Amino acid sequence: MRLVFAPEFDAAFFGGDPDNFTYPRYDLDISFFRIYENGKPVHLDHYLGWSATGVKENDLIFVSGHPDSTGRLLTVSQLEFLRDLDYPTGLEIYSKMDTVLRSFSSQSEENARIAKEDIFGIENNIKRFIGYPEGLHDRQTMGRKAADEQKLEATYKANAKNGGTPDPWQVSFHSAVDAPFRMTAYCLITVARCAKRSGLESARARSSQEAKRGNHPNSS
Repeated sequence: MRLVFAPEFDAAFFGGDPDNFTYPRYDLDISFFRIYENGKPVHLDHYLGWSATGVKENDLIFVSGHPDSTGRLLTVSQLEFLRDLDYPTGLEIYSKMDTVLRSFSSQSEENARIAKEDIFGIENNIKRFIGYPEGLHDRQTMGRKAADEQKLEATYKANAKNGGTPDPWQVSFHSAVDAPFRMTAYCLITVARCAKRSGLESARARSSQEAKRGNHPNSS
């Protein structure tokens, strides 16, 4: 695999952090790769073609890549768990990681280079955990979700074929009740891995090795 095209940083990050997670975006955040086989560009019979003319009104469009997941099928109890525990906890963890990384970055240009990509990822997660709960705190949205779920539950229980099966809503409820205990263990593991995930552990090890060789970026 060979890199064909990648934009300069300023072009890819045009608009800065405020432009991220917005649509449309006015940056050139894209890269192209070419796959080789036996030293030659691989020939594929099926692939997504490049259109020079773009799409037209009413065209069927498929998005390639990773469009992320959806929470539309989560139950009310699951959404309440996310709103009341998961998202606030995640926001606190990532905020602390961001503070640690920014402190690390401020110590030297080399530290800033090491931490830059991690800060981008962490601050993306911070924006996610700030934005997600907004809809879950909206009473109209949650009320509509609860009404839809009650209708679905009534339809499920009215079907005689489901009489001998476990109640999926009770299973979901008990899972949500037990979740805080699992969340505690998750948080402890996450905090323990914080330094490693943020890149500081490897950065310190690398800095120590370079210092022994006389190549420490802060040495004169």
